[in-house]
Amino acid sequence: MGPNFLAAKVRATAPREPKEEPPFWRRLDQMPVPTLFIFGEQDRGQAGKRSRLALEQFPGLNLHLLPNCKHLVPWDQPDELVRLVADFLTPASDSSRSLPRPPQW
Repeated sequence: MGPNFLAAKVRATAPREPKEEPPFWRRLDQMPVPTLFIFGEQDRGQAGKRSRLALEQFPGLNLHLLPNCKHLVPWDQPDELVRLVADFLTPASDSSRSLPRPPQW
């Protein structure tokens, strides 16, 4: 690994201005199926910034910001990640949480 490799790594990890928001972030309220989003509260990257904006824009979004957690949720909060995913995948006992029909292509 020479100096070019190190310089490329530094450039790749340097803070930069957010790029244009991907289209799906603008359409989160139109998701046709239940979707679970899990981010670390201390994620300083684009995912962390966009997740906080999405939560403000769509308060009913099934999005969790985990405290004491950075970008690698499975590494920082493995037990909480498993709990959230298990709760999300376990059907509720009442029928009010029925899954919508998949779109017809």
